[in-house]
Amino acid sequence: MGEVKNKYRYIARFYVEAATALHIGSGESNANIDQLIVRDSLGLPMIPGTSLMGVIRHGLSISDDFDVDKICGSGGTKGTGSCLKISSAHIVGDYHKVIERHEDEQKDLYRIFEDLPVRHHARIMHTGATKKHGKFDNEVLYKGTRFCFEVELEGTELSQKEWQALLTFIKSPRFRIGGGTRNGIGKLKVLSFQERAYNLENSIDLLDYISKPNSLNSDFKGAIKHDCTLNKKDITNWSRYELNIIPEEGMLFGSSLAGSVDVISVEEQKISYQNDKVTLSGSKDKKEVYWLIPGSSVKGAISHRVAYHYNKDKGLFSDQVDDISNLVGANNLAVRTLFGFTSEECNNLANDELSAARGRVIFEDMMIPKRSVRVLNHVTIDRFTGGAMDGHLFNEEIAIPQKEMGMTIYLDRPESIDADIILAFEKTLKDITTGMLPLGGGVNRGHGCFEGTVTRNDQPLKF
Repeated sequence: MGEVKNKYRYIARFYVEAATALHIGSGESNANIDQLIVRDSLGLPMIPGTSLMGVIRHGLSISDDFDVDKICGSGGTKGTGSCLKISSAHIVGDYHKVIERHEDEQKDLYRIFEDLPVRHHARIMHTGATKKHGKFDNEVLYKGTRFCFEVELEGTELSQKEWQALLTFIKSPRFRIGGGTRNGIGKLKVLSFQERAYNLENSIDLLDYISKPNSLNSDFKGAIKHDCTLNKKDITNWSRYELNIIPEEGMLFGSSLAGSVDVISVEEQKISYQNDKVTLSGSKDKKEVYWLIPGSSVKGAISHRVAYHYNKDKGLFSDQVDDISNLVGANNLAVRTLFGFTSEECNNLANDELSAARGRVIFEDMMIPKRSVRVLNHVTIDRFTGGAMDGHLFNEEIAIPQKEMGMTIYLDRPESIDADIILAFEKTLKDITTGMLPLGGGVNRGHGCFEGTVTRNDQPLKF
């Protein structure tokens, strides 16, 4: 028998929390929802190991400390197998127990995840109208949901370098999963993890490795436990923008639902783990409900404004072109550089540009405790009679936050982006803090004008 090449096994067990809502798509739909999330055999949401592997492989492909083909395998006629194994991530239930099989005592947990929030989306064109077939919705998982999964690397004693690079990536803000990771959702936060390296030439390590159960609830014998705190300074190759803003009057990020009020602010619940129990806000004795500011709504407003500033700085104006669509959306160099594009969206790609690219700007949803609201009544006046038009009386609920809101936006690898594009982006962020760029709905009625400050890597923006 030949000598075993990879004599070491590195194993880590991660406990992670959804820092924002998640959408891990199943590729299925039903009569009411276009995109459903993936669930396990128990009907509970899960994160497949294949999804985790894809995110890790892509994220580490740009790392100098990680040979991704060597560790994750490569295709082709001379392809190699993967040295990395990743389990699926399963929900952590009451008493911090991972739900791997049906548990009668966890019946309340199953009910929590039966009906999940649904996000409604519309792709808006530069004319302000919805793009054809641009209306869709998707199911998302509650913010605060916790998962557990394991990662195992086969290697040598020298594989410690790749192993540390892998752990660092999983702890970093780059570790986002599912759909909409550039639109405000998909962020995972590592709460803690345990790790151990096994030298299979050592009889004790070999016995411990062979006898280690597969269950995520099993005792991880000999593992080193880490509480995970990531310092902002550890986030390399990113610019971090922080907006601290408060609306001058009120804001309206509208919901598709209505009740006693015709137009209401969108609300969402989140999961919390208190006293070893999983609870859902706004249910039973917990009354806390949250206003939601979707990252996708903020992204749409910012991308349109970036095109404005970039065109203005470059001296490109609508009266100088036959078709204004050539200056906006993905046809605008600043927009497609910052927010990504596909070839179908572009009319004027340069010869050296890729046919598609993902966005470089990463947003995060905001959830704000629901406090004070104001209901405004509206009516459309008939210009000829001076009276109210039939069927045109409506009211709307305006959200009024009680304190400043902190919004974090990341820019990936800014050193490779043209300075004029970054300037247009930063001018746009400044516009939000001065009320020049309102956010949300009803902006033509005075809603969504904010005031506040913006910083880049903890330093005030200066132009």
